[in-house]
Formats: sequence, structure tokens, C-alpha cells
Amino acid sequence: MSELTALREFTIGGMIDTESERWAIGAALDGPEQLPAMVGIVQPEHFSEHYRAAWDAITVLHGRGEPVNTSSVAYEMATADSLANFGGMALLTDLARECPVASAAALYAGAVRQAADRRKVYNTAMSIATWARDLTPEDAIAQGMDALMALVAQGGDRMTMTADEVLRDGLDSDLEEFIQDPRALRGLGTGLTKLDDMLGGLQRGGVYLFGAETSLGKSLFVQDRTRYWALQGLRVMVFTTEMSANQVGWRTVFQLAGLDSYRLRRLGAVTPEQRDRIRAAFVKFATLPVHFCDRGNLSVAHLLNEVRKLRARWGGLDVVVIDHIDMVRGERGKGSKTQELEDTTGALKALARDEDVPVIEVSHLNRVNMASATNRNSRFRNSESKPQDADVAMFLAPVNADGSEMSTDEARGRMSNPGLLQVRLEITKNRWGPTGNVPLWLDWQQGGRFIEWSPEVEP
Repeated sequence: MSELTALREFTIGGMIDTESERWAIGAALDGPEQLPAMVGIVQPEHFSEHYRAAWDAITVLHGRGEPVNTSSVAYEMATADSLANFGGMALLTDLARECPVASAAALYAGAVRQAADRRKVYNTAMSIATWARDLTPEDAIAQGMDALMALVAQGGDRMTMTADEVLRDGLDSDLEEFIQDPRALRGLGTGLTKLDDMLGGLQRGGVYLFGAETSLGKSLFVQDRTRYWALQGLRVMVFTTEMSANQVGWRTVFQLAGLDSYRLRRLGAVTPEQRDRIRAAFVKFATLPVHFCDRGNLSVAHLLNEVRKLRARWGGLDVVVIDHIDMVRGERGKGSKTQELEDTTGALKALARDEDVPVIEVSHLNRVNMASATNRNSRFRNSESKPQDADVAMFLAPVNADGSEMSTDEARGRMSNPGLLQVRLEITKNRWGPTGNVPLWLDWQQGGRFIEWSPEVEP
């Protein structure tokens, strides 16, 4: 075998998504009602050689209107003399058993199709390289263009839609819902009324950039909103790069309990009622649909892979939180931290669109200077691409009763005593609506919850 052939076979092998192929077959066996959606996405030729025979038998049975299960597929494969080489009835039984979520069958089929399309692209690229070596430049270009156009015509999802297709793709139902109730949220509610009024909720496919000074509540805010979303049954993926999952879990348990762990530590005692609230809170915490990834040296590739795996397991995600984006490592060798962050923010914007999920990015801030005093969005550390790629940019700041910003030292003192701090969430960029301020209270007496501002609330 030549080195080129060995490299080609190694590369092709890296483009076979064996896990998704196994899950797709298992989903069809465990939940055959999913087949109509699956066969519209993936065909036998999209599977690798080993699993192709099983999918071929499944589609043949489905096409004849016959039941699809391990026994019928095994019989069909045995008739085609492919069962023994495949691994027998035992492998089919294992595939049906190991499928994480049968209702996510269309996602598994899509992943198989995507891997097959990648192999087509790779094979076309190899052909173009061969023509470039063996033909004149003009002939190589001509054949390469023909091959690429054929690839575009036959493969993947279309990137364009007619106006009518856009309407039927969901715009019509969105407009009808607006007509019925113009105040209804189009996105995911945050649990904070004025913030929802300004944002219309978190929009799927949107990127939300969130910043504050160090130790003034930016991580606490997204942790508190994660608590709210999870209690609504929304599926949340949290990447925490500066705190461990244990530390985030600790905060969330006390937010659920509505108790200030710092105050209890100073007092050195827990009442029976407080003990019961804490224990009830960690029992509730165990049921929340939240996954934590507390990797300090987190790469973009690892982040994207974790989201994809969780989506396949859950059948989708509702919110992705990245705390902090500055700690996410981009491609190596790309130059400065600014250049690396530009790649990262672009990849996360694509993630939000491709996965149809809101992505929240927590960011550090630069020190205030003359430029940032007039242009708030320039305060996000290291890269202008952060606010440029974000759909919404927000800042959290502690304020005095007259609305002026409070010093960091005074704000930290207020957190300890009396434990109630007035804060302002300033929206400086909003693609879907107005900018402006949302007044809130940060209530440490309830474990660090953010609540609606009201003049009746007294510090």
C-alpha cells in the first residue's frame, strides 16, 4: 500500500461517524415510527460498508410496509446473505438496546448523512488533486468545476429558500401567533419581565454577550438564570472554565434553597428549618436537566463536540452557557489572543445557528479608558469580534439609589451587609429590539437570586 493510499484510507476512516450509524439503526429498531422522517434524510449508500446492509434491510422492509424490528431485519439480512458478516442477531439486539433516545432518530440520521457528505467532498478533492497532477491546468480546472457543481447539485441541504418556502418554514406560524397575542414571547423567557419585554425572550440561534466587573455577579447571574430555565424543564448545557462543577452546584443548591451560605458560615449554625431547605434543594438539584463541563483548558473543538453529543443524547438543547468565553482556546498557531477569539466567536455564532439554540457568552471587561467610557461595547476584553458577532450585548453594574454606578468596594460590602444590592442590566446592543436599562435586585439573602426591581423592596 502506498503512503498516499494509506493516508487516504486513514482520512476516510476519520469521516465515518460509527456512533451515529449505530444509534440510527438502533433508533429504527427501537422506534420504527421514526422511520418516515429518517428515510427522507439518509439512504443505505450514506452508511459505511459494515452498517450499510442493516440499513438496506430496514429501508426494504419499510418500503414494503412490513414491521421493522430485530427479528424482521435479521430475517431480511439472512435472506440477502449479509447477516453473518454483519454480526448476527446479537449485534442487532445490542444496537436496539444501546440507542440513547429513539425520539432523536432524525438527529442521528442527519449526522450519518453529514459524515457521508464529508466523504463525498473529500473524494472530490482527491480527484481534483489527481487531475491537477495529470492534466493541463485548463482541463483540470474544467473537470474540477464540473465535479464541484455536481457535488453542490446532489448533496447536502440547500442554502437558499424562496420567499414562499421561508413563510412555510415557520414564519407563517410566527406571524399568526403575533396576530393572536402581540405581547407573547417569541423566545425563551428569562423570568425577568422587563428584560423579556426588551429582548422578546432569548431567540434560538442568537448569541448573548454578558459582561461585568470581576466579582460583581456576572457568573452568578447566568447561574441564577440557569436555575430558572432548568426549573421550567429547559435543557441547559453549561461550560464553566473558572469554577468547578462542584462550586457551581453549591451556588445553585443555595439559590434553590433561598439561603445565604456565607451568612450561615459566619453564624456557624444551621437551624432545623434551614437544614431541611438545603436537603430539599440538593434533591431538587439532582433532577435538573443541566449538564456541566468544568474544563479549564477548553478548546472550541471540544466544546462543539460536547454540544453535539449532548444534543444526540437529549434530542436537542434549549440553552448553551459559556462562562467565560475568554478561557475558551481557539485554533493553535493563529497568532494573538485577539485573532484566536475572532475564530472562537465566529464558531460559536455558527453553533447557535446550526443547533438552533441561544448561546450565552460571559466575558471579562477591560479597564475603563477614554474610548470605552463613550463606547461601552469596547469594554469587552481582547476582541472587538465579541460584540460584533453577538446579537445582544449586556453589562451588569451595581448602582446607587440615584442610578449612579457604585464603587466595586462598596458593592462588595453591600453584598455582605445587608445582602441586598441594586444592580442595572444595561443592554447596549440588541438586533431584535430596543437598548436600555433593566433595574434589578441581587438578593444574597436568597442565595444570590436576581429579582425584579421594585421601590417597595428595601435594602
